[in-house]
Amino acid sequence: MQSLSRRLGAIVVALLLTACGSTPSPDSGGSSSSGTTLNYTSIEQNSAFYFSLAQRNSGNTAAGYRLLAVGALLSEGQDERAAQIYAALPTQWATTDARSLALLIESELALNQQQAETAVRKLKAVPERELSQQFKLWRARLLGDAYRLTGDPIEAARQLAIVAANTDDQPARLAMHDSIWSLLTDVSPFTLVGAASAPAPDPFSGWLRLAALHQEGQTDPQRYIARLTELREQYPNHPAFTLPPAPLARVLTLETTTPQRVAVLLPLSGRNQSLGEAIRDGMVHAVLSGATSIELQFIDTAGGMDKALTELARSNAELVIGPLLKPDVEAMLAKPPSQPWLALNRSPGSWPAASLQFALAPEDEAAQTAQRMAQDGIRHPLVLVPASSVGSRVSGTFDSHWRQLAGADHSAVIASYGDRKGVQQTVANALGIGGSQSRIRELRQTSGLDLEAEPRSRRDIDAIYLYGNPAEARFIKPTIESSLSGSATPPPIYASASAHELSNGDSELAGVLISDMPLLLADAGPAVDTLKLVRTTWPQRGAQELRLFALGHDALLLVPSFRYLAAFPGYEVRGLTGTLHARDGQIHRNVDWARIGTSATERLSDGQQQQ
Repeated sequence: MQSLSRRLGAIVVALLLTACGSTPSPDSGGSSSSGTTLNYTSIEQNSAFYFSLAQRNSGNTAAGYRLLAVGALLSEGQDERAAQIYAALPTQWATTDARSLALLIESELALNQQQAETAVRKLKAVPERELSQQFKLWRARLLGDAYRLTGDPIEAARQLAIVAANTDDQPARLAMHDSIWSLLTDVSPFTLVGAASAPAPDPFSGWLRLAALHQEGQTDPQRYIARLTELREQYPNHPAFTLPPAPLARVLTLETTTPQRVAVLLPLSGRNQSLGEAIRDGMVHAVLSGATSIELQFIDTAGGMDKALTELARSNAELVIGPLLKPDVEAMLAKPPSQPWLALNRSPGSWPAASLQFALAPEDEAAQTAQRMAQDGIRHPLVLVPASSVGSRVSGTFDSHWRQLAGADHSAVIASYGDRKGVQQTVANALGIGGSQSRIRELRQTSGLDLEAEPRSRRDIDAIYLYGNPAEARFIKPTIESSLSGSATPPPIYASASAHELSNGDSELAGVLISDMPLLLADAGPAVDTLKLVRTTWPQRGAQELRLFALGHDALLLVPSFRYLAAFPGYEVRGLTGTLHARDGQIHRNVDWARIGTSATERLSDGQQQQ
């Protein structure tokens, strides 16, 4: 398959050919005599024209026309035919121009075979100063492809910038700008700035400095946008500003004002009132604590989404948060608001471009548990999940991430449990106890002896990920321990936030590693004060409602940064629910880790091991 830059290069050649005027008849070009002088400095006609002249001539003249025909075939995308004909042509050419054309052809044929280093060597042998503008662009296009294949993105981008600057076709040039940007944003800012040797307004040094600025600005969008605005005012004619690549265009068109009026759709009455009120209180706390200054309008969704959407349409909101319940999100997705929208749940399918989904999804925790286990050196984990749709989603997410992290040789064992009666058998089967017991019974029956043997658990299981509520976790942990062979070292148990309750420790879950949001694992800083305030103000609220409180707080915390999240994949916001960033239209959380003790829970640092 031809690369993008080569396909675009063919467009460039075609445009140049068009600019040369009408195509003359073969009868008007060349002579049948062997003394005909050919022009090897450009290819102005199509391959059929040159083949016709080759048939009318002989000797070196016929060979020269075939050489021109091969060049035309390459511009027409007929690579295989070009290679066949070129293989039958002479290997030596009398003039510098003919040798240069032959080297260009050989370079493109080498690239067709992925022989990039050969192509670079041949292209460097071409005397660039003696080339026509058409052949200079051809050489630059080929060098760009070759450098990309040899792993030199800066030189590849430099050559592509030369071609783009000499291309009048706007769609083709824009595609080249996207390719230049893609090549440069894979290089470190330090390397990019070091390669920008020429002072402004050198175009390519400008590309390098802009790409470095874009990468460095991912964590500080406000400063980045200010600097970018300043550069655009100084150098308005730079190609990155006149025809910006897609990622840069998104930044240049970002709305720079923060929404001040926000409509919030929540269930504030009825059966889900406590859930909506917990989120509402988190938002109010964010305003009262000074984390943000926003005018809130709450709309109750308990009366139905039609009524709520009618009220929303009458509001003057600049941004919408909510609804919370998945059916309400799906109803609103059928009639999406005109304002930017932060839904508090997830729904599959097409999602509005200016909107994001923010949910406390267990799948996110499963993915991060896989990451944590890989970091801790785990190789063969056992995943215990309830036999439910949520359990299936959790195990599926863990398994897919584990395969990416550990490889096929280090697979995870997935086991689902039902009620308490079935848990013990599920754990025994997952740890291999059932198979060991069967082998012992078979040996006793075969030998007729009353053998003393202890069932042995699998020795390859080196960690367990447990997803369940606190009651399930307290029942399953001792079940795991009792199922292990007496001589076996108990594997570490990692548990989801759903197993974590508000306490200063838990003797039944001592030693378990837990993942949860910063609010519920706070050991210092503002989060501790917030947790104390919330537990004092609403002592009746359990862990799940406090997590919703944190969700409401962070939803409002995202409002000033809302315009940055989708445009800057590296941009993060530290909140009560975790460290937040946007990807694929969703807000994702990086949670914290802690080890449960008998009287205290010890928060773990990112690099702290599980042992």
